[in-house]
Amino acid sequence: MKRMRKYSIILLALTAMVCSIVALSACDNGPKLEKIIVENAQTMFKIGDEFTYGEDFKVYAVYSDETQVDITNDPDLSIKKENGFDMNVADNYQITVSYKNKIEVYTIYVSDFDPILRKIEADTEGVKKNYELGETISFEGLKLTLTYENAQGQYVTSVVSSLRNFEVVISDEKGGTIAEDEAFPALGDYKVTISQGPIKAEFTVVVDGINLSSVQSAIAVGRAYRHEVLSGTLSVKDATKNTPNPYQTFYYEYNYGDNYLHTKETVESNTDSYYSMDAEGIFCIKKQDGQIIADSHAPEKAIEGAPILLWYMSATEYGIENALHNLFEAAKVCTNNDLKMSANEETREYSFSFSGLVFRSSNADYYETTVSFKLGEKYNIESADFTQLYYENTQGLGGGFIPTFTTDEVTGITTPTGGFSQKEIVSVKQVAGERTETNPYSRDMFRVQSYDLIYDGKVLEDDSVIECSMQNTSLKLSIANVLPTTANFKQDLLYLDYEGNYGQKDANLITCDGFIASNNFGITISVTLKNGGVWKLILTTANTRKTVTFKVTGVAPTSMTAQLLNETTNSFYNASSKTLAINGGVTFYGAVNQYANDAQRAEVTSANAQTATIEEVTIKGVNCFRFSASAAGTYTVRVTSTVSSKSTMFTFTVSEAPDFETLLRGKYTAENFEGTFELDFTPSGNDGEISGKLVVTLTPDGSGAATKTEGLNYAVDEGGITVVLTHVSGDTLGIDLVVKDGVFMLEDRTGRTQTLTPVSE
Repeated sequence: MKRMRKYSIILLALTAMVCSIVALSACDNGPKLEKIIVENAQTMFKIGDEFTYGEDFKVYAVYSDETQVDITNDPDLSIKKENGFDMNVADNYQITVSYKNKIEVYTIYVSDFDPILRKIEADTEGVKKNYELGETISFEGLKLTLTYENAQGQYVTSVVSSLRNFEVVISDEKGGTIAEDEAFPALGDYKVTISQGPIKAEFTVVVDGINLSSVQSAIAVGRAYRHEVLSGTLSVKDATKNTPNPYQTFYYEYNYGDNYLHTKETVESNTDSYYSMDAEGIFCIKKQDGQIIADSHAPEKAIEGAPILLWYMSATEYGIENALHNLFEAAKVCTNNDLKMSANEETREYSFSFSGLVFRSSNADYYETTVSFKLGEKYNIESADFTQLYYENTQGLGGGFIPTFTTDEVTGITTPTGGFSQKEIVSVKQVAGERTETNPYSRDMFRVQSYDLIYDGKVLEDDSVIECSMQNTSLKLSIANVLPTTANFKQDLLYLDYEGNYGQKDANLITCDGFIASNNFGITISVTLKNGGVWKLILTTANTRKTVTFKVTGVAPTSMTAQLLNETTNSFYNASSKTLAINGGVTFYGAVNQYANDAQRAEVTSANAQTATIEEVTIKGVNCFRFSASAAGTYTVRVTSTVSSKSTMFTFTVSEAPDFETLLRGKYTAENFEGTFELDFTPSGNDGEISGKLVVTLTPDGSGAATKTEGLNYAVDEGGITVVLTHVSGDTLGIDLVVKDGVFMLEDRTGRTQTLTPVSE
């Protein structure tokens, strides 16, 4: 017995020796430390900043087997600021990081202004780029090289792996985006853009696989293959307070067509809804109680399925695929942290449950949710069921019932006392198939294509004119014979507008200086006149446009001002006298106070009236007069209102025709309040015609304003009486040329005249 014990001791000693040798051998052959690397170090500082390593500063030890170990907080790690380090002096400084026998040195830059980011380069060699439906993107292994320009104009670089200070956008091929923590919703390529201001880097990841192993991936697959669903049924049992029976029941039947959805609620409202999409967005019509109406308030998501009310977020979701997605997103952040999941990839059956509080502005509401669903052969959602219990912690839907809540201090689970405020049980069944149907209803069925506008028992022509006066201030325009017969102005709004409006058109009421117009649901248009003048009412629908012009005779004028026409600018100015050649013409009228009756007459009151003529003309919508005389002399003309005693006088001096052939050549100057005019005539007429080109330069006197130049063509009219100027290029200076008492003169834009002085060559 003793000998055996002795042998045992020897054997144990030999075993220990062998184990020690093996252990030493294993240490000799283990992974070796090859280098250390520094990531996310802050390298850019301004003078006076406090030195910091950076929010996401990390140091890793890299071993020969390519493993990396975070040694940021390892006691053997040493970080040293080298000699001369001073955060109050602009310069470059070295930071030495050492661990065991390995050293890494990085540089920081201290300057007197913020460095400018010039480039972001993404090293994605170690980044995952291929995903399956339901996965979320990973940025592990991503390295960003940032190139900055510092105060000295040098380009310096920094390498980071943290995206904390960058904007990240993940977009699909159609331009839609997903959040960083959101599962990929469809197959295809996704562009990842990492930016800081206008500087960005991009790379692409591909979603090309199907993963059915988890609840999240199965929901993503079902959303991606929702286009395989042909039809379905949705039942909703809804109970309130403590009375679970009888339930209020909603039952929808729905089927999909080519970019089209038809839903039918058969229990509560017995309503058919038809949705389709086009370039203008969603279009919806409803059939109820034998009537067909357009629903202009339908949300675009309505085309994705029948409506499902999610009580925990007081929101309506459309389509079971979207509802499941939102339920699971809520489950991941539920306040009770009690998300439970099960997934059977073989049978494609899945379930999850969760509960917690949703916080409102002044209270918290509790909910409990259980969900189950199954994927079909074509990966679509074949069936789904979920129940939501909702405990509303406020007076309202709960009918005054206010539950209390208890939170377990150990588990953190919150539960209510008493019964629920709302209970909802949702069940969905869906069938896959080919979508071939099209919407039997189109937008144009409900849009007005034509109608008659009637005034005083007569159908108005397009762009019609109604002459009226302020004595009859109220008018009514009736609407009849709307086509097609399925259209009406409740569905296709009739908008009111007016000429000169810079604001918004309106479907009910619009007002301007001339009138107030109101729309009685497309049955009548009531117009109340406010002032005399010419006013245009514009009526528009999606496909029609009509105008009605009101020529309103105003009240008697209380004032009248003499106005002459500038033939060059075709605009009137305040003046009552003008010199012209024999048989030359001048246009004039008496401007009355705003909105007054402008009816007037003109007559020559001087003794030489027999050699003068006056004719009525219209210039830019203004009723005015044209004077000319066949003999030289001074003529006086009176313009008088036809509805009051207001009048104004004009004096026209008619002189013999000047020698235009001599006058209209070479250079002239003249001065007025604006500055100095320089005129340069270049004749070009043939066969006795007096015409050519005129360049006019206006140099302002000491005002600092820029010099203006106008190019004109000039010609003397057929009678050799007046000069006609035609604008060709440059600024419009509004000048005219006249000969007054034998003197060649420039008439400026205000009607004042200045003598033209020839310039010697």
